[in-house]
Formats: sequence, structure tokens, C-alpha cells
Amino acid sequence: MMSKDITFYIQGLNAETGKQQYETKLEDAKYESQVFKGYSDEEKGATRLIGLYFEKGSKIKDASLGFWTFSLNEKGQIVDKKFISWAKDVARLLPVNEKGKLENVGYFFIHNMVSTKDGRVYVISENYKKSLDAGATIFNVLAAAGGGHSNTSSFKVVVTDMAIFELTSEFDLKSVKFIDKEKTNVFLPAGAGYMGVQMLGFMAKAYGGFDYSFTQTTKGDDGFIIGYQDYEKVKGEKNGWTFSGVANVDDEYTSDKIDLRTESSALRVLPAKPGYVLVIELKIEKKREKSISMRLEKINY
Repeated sequence: MMSKDITFYIQGLNAETGKQQYETKLEDAKYESQVFKGYSDEEKGATRLIGLYFEKGSKIKDASLGFWTFSLNEKGQIVDKKFISWAKDVARLLPVNEKGKLENVGYFFIHNMVSTKDGRVYVISENYKKSLDAGATIFNVLAAAGGGHSNTSSFKVVVTDMAIFELTSEFDLKSVKFIDKEKTNVFLPAGAGYMGVQMLGFMAKAYGGFDYSFTQTTKGDDGFIIGYQDYEKVKGEKNGWTFSGVANVDDEYTSDKIDLRTESSALRVLPAKPGYVLVIELKIEKKREKSISMRLEKINY
């Protein structure tokens, strides 16, 4: 977590024999880089990957310059690269400063990338920012004044909207779509405030703070479905969790929502067959009797 010298490699294994096919060091003459996700491009016999890139010699935990995509052939050789800058490419569509930070939004955490049959690529991300936690700050000050020590950070991560980047078949940025949802506060342990923004994003993910759940491709690979949970606040009604599905089929976005307000002790939503999600509920009765129920819920688009 504290290392300043990090090198990333991509290892390719033969699925039948388990033997290593290649091990490629991720390096570029101009930038430092790291990788998040990827997919297999069977038509071209390549692997397409995506990650963030940084100033040469900078700390990977610092703010990125943008994201990049590249392809590896079956020998592990990087055959093409495309760098998409926050300050230049994204700024054409949205107001962004040179650190990749949007006005009142923050940073992007990349969750997944999918490709449709027409060659377009969609990068699914979620916005987050670092914020001061006023309540924790007061508690820490009081604890220090009393000679004690707190295990709570004075900072928190605030998760906001979903953002979908659409890339052309040539991996040029075409559009950015935001999906509005309620904010989620992710409270962190002591010392987290000293970490860089990239590490805070990984901590938020490890703590289950992001609302993103999964991405599915539709039958025929003509589109995709994104699932995410949201805590909905409705005036005059009981607040509670919902699960939303956003679909893009033939370049049109549609959405549907499932009400997850329940008396259960815990609830989890998992991907099922295309167009459906699996809802798992855990109930604990007064006598500590536990029961689990599972059901399929259809997402309508």
C-alpha cells in the first residue's frame, strides 16, 4: 500500500495445460500505468485491456491523467494503444481539470468494460471523492484531548453517480453518460486520509462502498445491462434500498427498478440469466432462527 515503485505485468496461461504462454511487463516510454479489466476479442485473436495512466515517475496512488486501452496478441505483445485524457478528450464532453477531477463529482473508479457486436466498447465506472467527515473529526479531537486514540479516520469516501464511457470501434471517446443515484458514504479506518485517491477507490471497493453490482451482455451481444443498488429517499414514504437495471441495446438506454424494502436482516442481489437478477434474503427471527429465501426478479426494459 505504501510502495512508490510498482510494476505491473500481464500473464497469459494456456487454459488446457496450465502452462505460461507469456508474461508481459506493462511499460510505456511516456507514462506509468496500471490495469483494471479486460475481455477476449476472439475475432482478432487478442485480449483488450483497460486501465489508468500517470505521469512518468509519479506514484500510482496519485491522480491519473486518464485511462488507456491496449491489445495483446497471443504471444503477449502489445499491438496497439489508445490513451484517453481527462484534460483533453473527456474535457471535450465534460468540464474536467488536469487532474481528472470533475466539478462537484470527483474521480472515476473503473468497474468493467464490454464490447458489443458492432465493435463499440463501453467502460462502466462510478464517481467518488474524498471528503471530510465532520462527526469523526470531532470525535477524534475529543479522544485526543482525553489522552485516548481513535481508530476512525477523519475522512470518508463519498460515492456518487455511475458514468458510462462509449468508445468507437477504433477506441476513440464518443460520449459519456451519467446515471444519477443517491450518495453513499464509505467510512474509513484511521490513517486512510493519508492515502492517494486511487488507493481510496480500492478501499471503498473492499469495504463494499460502491453501488455497482454487475454487467451482463445481452443475447446476441447487441447490448449490455448494468445492475446497481441504490438507497432511495422518497418524501412521505419509508426510505429503503432499490435495485436498478440500465440497459443499452442498439444504442438506446432504458431502465427498470426493483423495490428491495424488506424486513430481512440482510439482502444480496446477484446476476442471473440475462434479464433477471437473483435476490437472496436472510431472516433472523427473535429466537435466532435463521432462514434464507431466494427468488428470481425480472428486469423490464
